Amino acid sequence: MDYNKLRTLLVVAEAGSVTAAARQLNLTQQAVSAQIAGLEQNLAMALLTRANRRVFLTDEGRILVAEAAKHLRAIDGVVDRMQTRRGSLEGLVRLGIFGEYAPTLLLPRLAAFQQQHPGVRFQLNLGPDATVEAWLRDNVIDMGFIVEFSQRKLFERRPFAKVPYRLYAAPALLAEAGTPPSVEAVLNRPLVDFAEDCPGFGIWLKRNEPRLVPRLRGKLPRLTVADDPSLKAAAVAGMGFAVLPEFMVKTELEAGQLVLALPGSEPITAVIDLTLKEKRTPTKTIETLADFLAPTQAAT
Repeated sequence: MDYNKLRTLLVVAEAGSVTAAARQLNLTQQAVSAQIAGLEQNLAMALLTRANRRVFLTDEGRILVAEAAKHLRAIDGVVDRMQTRRGSLEGLVRLGIFGEYAPTLLLPRLAAFQQQHPGVRFQLNLGPDATVEAWLRDNVIDMGFIVEFSQRKLFERRPFAKVPYRLYAAPALLAEAGTPPSVEAVLNRPLVDFAEDCPGFGIWLKRNEPRLVPRLRGKLPRLTVADDPSLKAAAVAGMGFAVLPEFMVKTELEAGQLVLALPGSEPITAVIDLTLKEKRTPTKTIETLADFLAPTQAAT
């Protein structure tokens, strides 16, 4: 039995398409298809069916993938323990995180870990919380970094980072619209946000003056954007007040491009949890990385 072909089948099953699996494996689509075809030929059975550019496991494929996943993880665990006994960690760790958190909060710490364990490689997948949670649940990744969960009981969680969000504005906008003396006064100032119901500002408002939340209904932002970098750019351009993560605006604050709009107001804090599947086959590499990144007790 060619275990490399079995691993390829697992990746195809998790990814749902040969194209996506090829990207994960750094192979061509033709190479992935050839491995699957070779495995089917060796076993004399069809393992996949294709429809609408996606692939689906046959009944035989589902049985094989379920058993192969268990046994390959067990083999990985044995190899991992053998490598640890000789003093080295090796292998690929697949990670998932919200894209805007990766450069500042995660990558420097991965680099520090890799200095100690140069045999460990990383595959970084970027997506919103719901996508990262689904990846982790479906074994597309080994470790996720998540704020909001839909199924907490499936996961072991450890506090990884806390990200304060505050209200910022450009000095030119304050000169034009006036510095708001209170939280209530901000409701009369222009906003930039992610959607027309101002979800980011709404969370900040609820934290500081919950009684004012009903007054936010019907207030439209000057601009809606898709991500925090665009929101920051809009705020720097003077288009409106914006709720942004502290770590993202340090340079703009130092340069005088943005200022804290209400210094006495309370921040909202996103708590990012390092997340692992509760039911998993532990490997020394992943457990060591988890302890390095979040060396505290599991979150409850």
